[in-house]
Amino acid sequence: MSSSVPIVQMKPPVAVDNPKTLLTSSLLMWVCLLGMCGNVYGMTKAVCMSVENGFHRIYLLVALMCFSELCVSITLPMTVIDQLLGFWMFGDVFCRFYLVFGSFGKILTPLLLAVLSIELTFPHHCLRFQLRDYAIAIIATVICLLVLPVLFIYGTQERLYAQHRDAENLVHIVTTKCGILVDTSVPLYALISAVSFLITFIMPACLFVAGERDIRIRAGGSGGSALLWYWRAANLLYLLCWGPVWALIAFSIAQEAREVQQALTTEFKTLFYAAHALPLLLTLGLWALLVPLASHVRTLHRLAGKRESVRRRRVTRQDTDDTRSMSTHFDTATSLIRNIKAGSLIS
Repeated sequence: MSSSVPIVQMKPPVAVDNPKTLLTSSLLMWVCLLGMCGNVYGMTKAVCMSVENGFHRIYLLVALMCFSELCVSITLPMTVIDQLLGFWMFGDVFCRFYLVFGSFGKILTPLLLAVLSIELTFPHHCLRFQLRDYAIAIIATVICLLVLPVLFIYGTQERLYAQHRDAENLVHIVTTKCGILVDTSVPLYALISAVSFLITFIMPACLFVAGERDIRIRAGGSGGSALLWYWRAANLLYLLCWGPVWALIAFSIAQEAREVQQALTTEFKTLFYAAHALPLLLTLGLWALLVPLASHVRTLHRLAGKRESVRRRRVTRQDTDDTRSMSTHFDTATSLIRNIKAGSLIS
């Protein structure tokens, strides 16, 4: 009768002696601190401008985009601890919220940029059909549909990291990871990635390109043109940060579809991690473009007020001219009637 070998479970060794891990962790903490300070400032500035100048949807969009990137900053300390320890130590509930907050930069920020493009570039004649309100409601629904599944299909699970046998025991090195709980096939993963790519990358890019042809902002003088340039810079920053990430995702899906098993080179790994670190530039720099953009909303208010006053003066002047013309015609008709009556009396 063979005796069973006792199994001992252990956690992976802590990577505090790895210089690359320590350097990456230090950079992430700096990004976390700077991103939190900048995005809190952006939110506060947008709220203050809304109180001083009156509510405008652009102030709300700026505050929400800063909040989105603030949520990404909040997740960075958990990422650092996960890298240093080699396993997830915060439990299943925090894992779900960690992934939801981390997905805000991928889902919420681009869709809010799309709403900003709609707000700035939709023609005036579309306002009576409330197309902007419908578009904003549709985008809010899409955000919910993309973010809410993260709460149900993601969580913590234990994985066998390595195993070895010593003189008496069979040692299993088990790590706890925060990730997807269900097994996804390559076609399903490709479908999810394609839908996310179309909604969170192609749609904001199309609205940005379409907005370049609109003249609503360009005709607004210096303030309007400055607002246009900040809007351009924010969209270009997003496209430049997430474009390489989507390219690498497409490359990995193509490799899995062809079932190509190749050892990744050091250069490709460096390129892979560098590309996935590019979205952190949004956390650092997006608020610096959104705050000046919001500061020029008051110029749009003033220009809109001037256009409205000019329109009212034109309408009033036209009404006055019409009234004078009608009065002149009435006087002429009255004189003609009097002459006719006088002629009939003489005859």
